[in-house]
This record gives sequence, C-alpha cells and structure tokens, in this order.
Amino acid sequence: MLEEPQAKEPSLPLPMVQEVLGLLANYVASGGQTTEGFRQWLTQGGQAAESQESAYGDVPSYGKMPVASEVGRLIAGVSRRIRQLSRHAMTGDAIDTLETFGILGHALERPGIHKTELIGLVHMEVSSGSDSLQRLIKLGLLSESVDEADRRARRLHVTPAGMAALQVAFAKMNSVCEQMFGMLSQPELAHLRRLLVLAERMQQTLPSLP
Repeated sequence: MLEEPQAKEPSLPLPMVQEVLGLLANYVASGGQTTEGFRQWLTQGGQAAESQESAYGDVPSYGKMPVASEVGRLIAGVSRRIRQLSRHAMTGDAIDTLETFGILGHALERPGIHKTELIGLVHMEVSSGSDSLQRLIKLGLLSESVDEADRRARRLHVTPAGMAALQVAFAKMNSVCEQMFGMLSQPELAHLRRLLVLAERMQQTLPSLP
C-alpha cells in the first residue's frame, strides 16, 4: 500500500524572520511582555499597547493630569531642550535661532511664498514676523519681489547666501536631533515624525495671532 506524501512544512524567509525578531526586540524594550500585547503593538504601528503604567511609569506626573495636558507638558519640555542645544550650536551663525531656521526652511519649500502666508506658517505675531522677514532681507538671506497678480503683495525667495546658511543649519540641527533622539530606532523616529507632521497640519487650521 502506497503511503500518501506528507505536506512539506513551508520554510520561512530569513529576512522576514530577522525583521520580526527586530520588531519583537523593540516591543520588549518598550515594556511589552505578552503575545497579545505584541499583536496589538504591531497593529498600532509600534505604539505600546500594554498597561499605561508600564509604558509611562518613569513620568512622575502621568495619571495626575489629562492626557492632552501631559502631551503638552512633554512637548514643551522637549522644545525647551532643543532650543537650548540649537542656541549653543548656532551661536555666531547667519541662522542663529530656531525662528530664523523655520522661516528660511518654509521659504525654501515654497519658493515665491507670500509674506503673510509665511508668517502664518511659523506661528509668529504679524508685527514680530514682519520685523524678522525684513531683517533676513537686509542680511541678504531672503529676497522679495512684487506679486504681479496683486502688486500690494510681496513674494519671498531664499537667496544663494540663504541657501548656504541653511546647509550649515541643517548639519547643526541634525547633530542636535541626534543628541535628542539618537536612542530611537528608525521606525520609532519615522512614527514620531508622522505624529509631529499631523500636529503641525492641525495647528495650521487654527486662527493666526493678531
């Protein structure tokens, strides 16, 4: 009597196994301990899915204030530290503040942007934003031109000098962020970026300050 051939066990691709093991290591490092928690962690894009206490036990005030307030407190603390580090790194440079870096960065992304739109993007008050733009124009980092469709409006462009200053600032800000976020894995860093981009887009829907 002939024996029926037994089905072969499918072999697992080695790169896939290595990737899963890497994800599992990140999950355990975040405080995860169970198989079900790992499944939820994967479906939530690498966010901790176990108890909040295990994920946030090292944050003294967690649980004593609303989550939204806690998020604001944490962002404010990280922002202060980035400002301290960037101020030290940029001392003496053409771009010496995060505000200047933000203005020129947005102008680089949107060539010909209107002055009023740029001030809104960096969330500055109109008067102080206008003063900052005029300072950058006088320094030769920005140039302005009349909008042919509305001659009362002005469009802005980053000059070659502004581009050179931005290249220096990009390198220094990269160093600052390595100090701040160097412990994060690439997937964690990408996830943080997605959340911050979403938060920035939400801010842009808020009314401008007078």
